[in-house]
Amino acid sequence: MKRTPGAGRRVQGRQGFTLVELLVVLAIMGLLIRTVVSNYRADIPLIALRGNATAIAAELDYLRTEARLQGGRYGMEIDVEKQAYRLVLPPERRKPKEDEATLKAQKLMWSTFEKGVRLTGVNLGAKDEEMRSGTIQIMFDERGRTRQKVLLFRHKDQPELLYSVIIPALGGNVEAKKGDFGFPTATDLDF
Repeated sequence: MKRTPGAGRRVQGRQGFTLVELLVVLAIMGLLIRTVVSNYRADIPLIALRGNATAIAAELDYLRTEARLQGGRYGMEIDVEKQAYRLVLPPERRKPKEDEATLKAQKLMWSTFEKGVRLTGVNLGAKDEEMRSGTIQIMFDERGRTRQKVLLFRHKDQPELLYSVIIPALGGNVEAKKGDFGFPTATDLDF
């Protein structure tokens, strides 16, 4: 029998990766991570803005419903300087020892907007008002009616982003929508 050279030897396979292969993989992973993180950071202001506008709309919807069901005046007070809000309940629903001075002193009663989110204006129908200081009160009467308003929220990092919280006067749902919205037109169902 004729033997071929190297027939009895095992051919050893490559074990591991070369340095060049590892560097190429790390570079590709770095690019992917950078792309994902930059896209995520761009969405953070939009998410914060939408979250706050939706939360305010839900709270106002709750207050309107409670005003109708309980037959009392319910509302929300927004402090523009502090960028915070609180619920305003009728006197008979408050704890016995709570008065206005006590409520204003309690920091726990106020909820602040997410970081960067600002209430920048209120549309009252005739014109937009830019809000710099003071408080805004949105009160619902026993039938759930209020003065029609649109609250305008912006994010300080991306001022071109705008969310509107639309509060119809006579009834219907309080809505949060992306963009600058005026007042909705009344329908037969509103009367």
